[in-house]
Amino acid sequence: MQPSWPADSSWILIDSDPDESGASAQNFRDVLYTYYQYDSEYLYFRMQTVDPPTFQSVQGRYKWFIDLGTGDPLQKSGNTISGSEYVFFVEDCDDDTQGDTYLIPALSGGGYSGWSVPPCPPQAASDNAGYRFGSGGNFFDQYVKLSALGTPQPPIYQISLAWATDNENPNLEQAPNLDSTDSGDVPIRLSGSITILKNAVPDDAQDFQFSGDLGSFILDDDTDPTYPNSLTFYNLPPYRYDVTESVPLGWNLSISGAPSTGNTANIDLGPGDNITVTFTNTLVATPPTVDDIEIYSDAGLSNPVSLANPMTPQSTYYAKATVSSSDTLAYLQTVQITIFYDSVGTDPIAPITSDNQTCAMLTCTVGPPPSWTIEPNNNPPNPPNNTTWQMVSGECSQPANLDVTTGDWVFAFVPGKVATESVAPADWDAQSLATNQANQSGELYVRDKAMNWYGEITVPASVDWGTVPMGLTFENATYNPQTASIKYIANGDYFEDIKSSDNWTGSGEYVMLDVTGGNPPPTGMFALMADNTANLGSALVVTTLYKHINASGGLTGEDGVTVNTNSLWLSLCEIGIAPVLYSGTIYLQIAER
Repeated sequence: MQPSWPADSSWILIDSDPDESGASAQNFRDVLYTYYQYDSEYLYFRMQTVDPPTFQSVQGRYKWFIDLGTGDPLQKSGNTISGSEYVFFVEDCDDDTQGDTYLIPALSGGGYSGWSVPPCPPQAASDNAGYRFGSGGNFFDQYVKLSALGTPQPPIYQISLAWATDNENPNLEQAPNLDSTDSGDVPIRLSGSITILKNAVPDDAQDFQFSGDLGSFILDDDTDPTYPNSLTFYNLPPYRYDVTESVPLGWNLSISGAPSTGNTANIDLGPGDNITVTFTNTLVATPPTVDDIEIYSDAGLSNPVSLANPMTPQSTYYAKATVSSSDTLAYLQTVQITIFYDSVGTDPIAPITSDNQTCAMLTCTVGPPPSWTIEPNNNPPNPPNNTTWQMVSGECSQPANLDVTTGDWVFAFVPGKVATESVAPADWDAQSLATNQANQSGELYVRDKAMNWYGEITVPASVDWGTVPMGLTFENATYNPQTASIKYIANGDYFEDIKSSDNWTGSGEYVMLDVTGGNPPPTGMFALMADNTANLGSALVVTTLYKHINASGGLTGEDGVTVNTNSLWLSLCEIGIAPVLYSGTIYLQIAER
């Protein structure tokens, strides 16, 4: 079984003798060019001859003299070559036009002349040596198995060659010279390469020091260009190369691609081998700790009077977490602060989902650069897609130096409008959760923060009764009631309140509000009634002081509660009012209940 011959384009030129150096006419055995190639198992030889190569009588030999670098060096003188360890040749020994392949040790003294090779010695085993006629170009190719050449000490790393095609032509070697005295050898360095690859789990700025037969060098596995994550060593002779890593504290090591002893790779490089050895270091991580968490009302973050308690929706606050990681802060993955409402006052663990009324999750994905996010948020398709919780990213900060073991994270945030009111008892809590790249985490809570009441009302610009008759009563359905759509947003219980200015004016005239609700009122006066329904029976008299038209409002969502039936009824005295356009102010408010 023959090996896989080298591709025609891959053969390496040794030398040429295209003009026979002035010798007599060339024939089928005369060499124009010689080549070689090798892989991890075989050494390949190629002769390109003048005519297509063939065998003619037992004298037709294609000879290579192989010197392994031991003993005397390869030399040629006249028609004699000496110093080789092997003669490798093909001869038609039985004259059947089929070549027979021979690999024989050198005679005593390492010499062979062109006439002295014995005819028909024992053939080489077919898996150790063979030949072929090349396709086109008049090529004659031979191969010999490297292991058949033995393993002298030191290991084979350079082979020297001389060649000849027959014992008749006076040009014994054909190339590079005739038979002048010369060293006559062509060195072939059967080299290989070794690549040392660093894989850190996770990727990290840790530097890894190596030593051994390839010298001292440093690798790491990060994006910093200071050190690479691999090095390739070329033109290495076959040898066992030991490469040792100094394993840093806190890292485990495994080696693949070569046998290993402890933290040393034992790399057996054969001729032509290209070996990659991977040193994989896995961080033996320790969980981070959260040493402190607090919420402040200003960015000073150190003055006790600035502790945020209570908080008020739609105001900016600063949550600070102090985090420690023995593997350095750069090994942290996220630092998160969850601000949540404890509805039963039992100091529970933090929720894992956000909610406009009860929970906001502020997250820093540790940089560089850091990334700041908040949930709930207004980024579709993430529900609820409508929130007034905010992360003030421009005022957030992580430690400037992540190569230390302790630092502060500051989250600037704004509580949403409907963050549930909780003053007595104060039942808002905050959790800081630090998670490293090994998904280990540490946490700490601060408890019992208050959240002030917050309310917001949206009212129409005006209500217009138009032209009304004197003596108008509340029951007159032609003009009463006038309705308005009013929206209420609150984070707790609330009243819907109303009052009116006492005088309404127009064109220098005025009328006075009858706070008794006369129906109709006395001369020169008007009266108002109001309710959050269109039912006059449940309406109350409007005065110059706020009154509750609804005393049952409660916590709303971010969209609020819209009441479309807020109603006003007008009553007008029978005489004493000039016929002009009058206007005044009706006040509506949402108030804490």
